[in-house]
Amino acid sequence: MAKIAIIYYSTYGHIAQLAEAAKKGVESVDGVTAEIYQVQETLSDEILGKMHAAPKKDHPIATVDTLKEADGILFGFPTRFGSLPAQVKALFDSAGGLTGTQGGGQETTAFTALTFLAHQGLTFVPLGYRAPELFNMDEIHGGSPWGAGTLAGNQGGGQETTAFTALTFLAHQGLTFVPLGYRAPELFNMDEIHGGSPWGAGTLAGGDGSRQPSKLELTVATTQGKSFAEVAKKLSS
Repeated sequence: MAKIAIIYYSTYGHIAQLAEAAKKGVESVDGVTAEIYQVQETLSDEILGKMHAAPKKDHPIATVDTLKEADGILFGFPTRFGSLPAQVKALFDSAGGLTGTQGGGQETTAFTALTFLAHQGLTFVPLGYRAPELFNMDEIHGGSPWGAGTLAGNQGGGQETTAFTALTFLAHQGLTFVPLGYRAPELFNMDEIHGGSPWGAGTLAGGDGSRQPSKLELTVATTQGKSFAEVAKKLSS
């Protein structure tokens, strides 16, 4: 039985709704189970109160062990100025640092290929640090870790750049990135404003956060959960 961890951070509850929709998609695939986790909050209750943040769900807190034990991970987080929230970065940082290797533009070159691969819905399989030669400090050599885990969508402008900021961590962990691509036909809907992209499901919260995920956006999240589960099942068998 393949185990999928859906890990999200949500201040106002939008991403929590996407996570729950994604879980429906994951569990629609035979032989796959899903558990939802939330990222540990770093803001005080006082600050959250001033922000009018929504009450937290009762989902368990994600830890490094959560990352290690899952057969596949779906991430969900809002964008913060086109980047990851500090809370998510704190979880990533807690996974520990890895020894660096020579770069020379190798990693930035890999980045330039990602937009094409994501739009094609292709799966990225990384090297990570599976080659011990990457740790050779006696000579200059090529090779760099690459790949990612799967991201669920985020709240608004900067969705794709936020996905990019997560990929460096995921590449160094040697995770396989499974993008949504255009498997959800709803992404082509021009009749209403909606979030989501080939990188993953998404929602638009509006300037004051009052807009809630639409039926279309939740459907895309469910589709992503299902397509991700199908890949994770094959990889874990």
